[in-house]
Amino acid sequence: MKKAIVLLSTYNGERFLREQLDSVLNQIGLEIHLLVRDDGSTDSTVTILKEYQSHGMLTWYTGANLGPAQSFMHLLAHAKEFLHLSGKDDCLYAFCDQDDVWDNDKLQVAASKMDSSKERPAFYASQTRSVDTCLQSLPTPVLTPLLTQEESLIYSFVTGCTVVMNATMRDMVLKGQMPKRGVLHDGWCYMIAQAVGAYVVFDPTPHISYRQHEHNVVGLVNSPIHEWKQRVKRVLYTDSGIRSEVATFLLQNYKKWMDAESQQVVQKFIDGKKSFMQRLKLLTSRNYVTGDARTTLYFRIALLLNTY
Repeated sequence: MKKAIVLLSTYNGERFLREQLDSVLNQIGLEIHLLVRDDGSTDSTVTILKEYQSHGMLTWYTGANLGPAQSFMHLLAHAKEFLHLSGKDDCLYAFCDQDDVWDNDKLQVAASKMDSSKERPAFYASQTRSVDTCLQSLPTPVLTPLLTQEESLIYSFVTGCTVVMNATMRDMVLKGQMPKRGVLHDGWCYMIAQAVGAYVVFDPTPHISYRQHEHNVVGLVNSPIHEWKQRVKRVLYTDSGIRSEVATFLLQNYKKWMDAESQQVVQKFIDGKKSFMQRLKLLTSRNYVTGDARTTLYFRIALLLNTY
């Protein structure tokens, strides 16, 4: 039976943690290994983790507070060490948040949709099903990504708790470093997948109840007006130059594993910072667009202002 390593970063997650752990442990069709890194909790999260570990249900460790992105990357880097895996493995690696509920076939579906080749990097993500704290349905934006490399430089649509990758993709991610700002672990892994020509799957069917509450790091709890204001603020002020900065970091770290066409896609994006004519080429290109019309609009505004 194929193994799936589920990577969960916790931080003061006592409220919903048991429900999430149980939904992970109830997965069908794969051998589940649950590895948890606690990111400095001060509530009863650690007590819960100790309880589950005492029954052989998971392995956990703790460390300094790194924030979610770096905590997940630490899990990805040290999974083999803590789970005592050696050599080249054929495991799947899945990111997991502390407050959701997984359908029991979530990982089985992901495994069935990924490329069977062990040698080629493979990356899977899916649509989510938004719910409130009581698991009652909420309106959920329907994602329609184009799944192009150009889009990956502009639009971080991937929800981390849906991400599954094969061992080859995991090893590829770990060949370089992640930027300290501008992108989360899920979006970064997806950018790498597109850059190196991985087999990329987006599943439009949700297999996870994505819980929305006041403590979400990323979610849907803000009103449309608030989100619009935040986007405008990011375009005009806060994240000036962040997209091009992340793209530069990507090329510096993974160029040797990218083919010539992939390198050119990223280089054109970076070169737009140099002159208005270069940005005009990006602005009029049919390729540097996203599956979300608003995101494409905000990106084009940022191009005109040279704040991307």
